[in-house]
Amino acid sequence: MFCRIGPPSYVVTASDMHPVSSHGVIVKYADDTYLIIPANNQNTCIAEIQHIEQWANSNNLKLNQSKSKEIVFTKPRSCQQTNLPPPIVQGFETVQRISVLGVTLTFLLLLLVCVS
Repeated sequence: MFCRIGPPSYVVTASDMHPVSSHGVIVKYADDTYLIIPANNQNTCIAEIQHIEQWANSNNLKLNQSKSKEIVFTKPRSCQQTNLPPPIVQGFETVQRISVLGVTLTFLLLLLVCVS
């Protein structure tokens, strides 16, 4: 998400980054940041991203929107729909799978582990 300083410096700098909503969670590892928002609080998504952008600006960083992805998880049996909804945040790409620390998560909450 941010890339102007090295991972150790980012970990220290990002220690004061917290979500706006008490229902949101921000997970940080090295220089990767993940914002997790429950579906029933998706209305807070834009405010959360704006808060992260403001935090980044105040720390001389920039949110890299070309690397920012949005994924909506659904229950596997409730919705086999493969049409992606439009992104909530302008400039973000909506995807059906996302890789987190080498583990791929799909929108149906399936885990795909690739060992090379």
